[in-house]
Amino acid sequence: MDLGLKDTGYVVGNFTQTGTGVLRIAAQSSLTGGYSQLAVDGVVSLAGSADVDVKTANTLAVGQKLVGVVMAGGGLSGNFSKVTDNSALFDFRSLAINSGEGGRIDLEIVKSQSTSASQAAISNGNSPALGAARVFDRLIAGGNAGGDMGTVITALGQLGSEREVSNAVSQTLPLLTAGASQATSGALHGTNRVVQARQEGQHGRSSGDEFFTDRRVWARPLGSWADQADSNGASGYTARTYGMVVGADTGLNESSRLGVAVAHTLALGERTSFTPSLRADYAVIRDQGYRETGADALNLNVDSNRAEELIVGVDGKLSQILNERTTLVANIGAGYDFLGKQSSIVAAFAGTPSAAFTTKGIEPSKWLGRGGLGLVNRVNDTLELSARYDIEFREGFTNQTASVKARWMF
Repeated sequence: MDLGLKDTGYVVGNFTQTGTGVLRIAAQSSLTGGYSQLAVDGVVSLAGSADVDVKTANTLAVGQKLVGVVMAGGGLSGNFSKVTDNSALFDFRSLAINSGEGGRIDLEIVKSQSTSASQAAISNGNSPALGAARVFDRLIAGGNAGGDMGTVITALGQLGSEREVSNAVSQTLPLLTAGASQATSGALHGTNRVVQARQEGQHGRSSGDEFFTDRRVWARPLGSWADQADSNGASGYTARTYGMVVGADTGLNESSRLGVAVAHTLALGERTSFTPSLRADYAVIRDQGYRETGADALNLNVDSNRAEELIVGVDGKLSQILNERTTLVANIGAGYDFLGKQSSIVAAFAGTPSAAFTTKGIEPSKWLGRGGLGLVNRVNDTLELSARYDIEFREGFTNQTASVKARWMF
């Protein structure tokens, strides 16, 4: 028997449902008129099952009861052997109640024994969503989510599979699942390589020649292409960065420059040199907190975030003078990030501002490799042009940077 929402079916006489029978009802709320009912003035003999169609925009919650889904005026025997539904997060328990000559069947809403938002995230390897999923689980268990957040819980309760629940929770997470600082770091590394090449050029290490004069202005447009693969449920990203680095520099005096470096150049021939070096790069990236708009209860209040890295590495640079004006430069190196750790960010939904949760992102490999190839051409005594290709890679991550540079004497 199928009963639509707000329908009450009436049976004059007795009603029997066999073991293969199914009573299908609809439910939108636990209030009278918010679900289907069957009224029998005689005796009800029940077996088989019931199936509940949980409707859109319902207000159902754990702990509520659909009272009198079946009402037996002449007495009740048996019960539903099982109750099925189209909600991944709610289950219904059939309660047979006999009082005097009559009886009834109530359906109690309970938390799904097989599925929760947290379990859905775990089953689908969606570890970044666990924090938000636990917030939703607490709201479902409490049964007191109202307003816009109640609508969200309702929507989750209508989903029919763990994968759908897991995907829905993912859609509520902060941008890039806490990976914004890593994307920024990748772009920063490209800029660092430009500045490093310029510093080395002041000593003739990048260009193969001594500097032209003590005062220079230079500009280098660059493009960076970073690709991070998915990792442990955290979504990867593709970042495309374009820009220009400009600078001007001069020596402090004829014999002084300011800086720190550890390197030694080995002459392999009149035109070839190899320079091993030890370097340390420290960076701090701070992301400001922000508030989302346009998503009602799911608007996120995201805390500020801070990420650090300290990469200590060794590099080797090979310079080959092709002719009096052109030098080919190649470098390769490896580094270890002593401060690298899994990214994370703390946020709270506007609908539940006191229930903050942590979203964990990608945990980058501490080891990284890098390499590059460049060509430097001294056009004349006042102008130098160069082009470079650099690559940095970690497990699951690749960042490629291409740049050209013009340097003028003044």
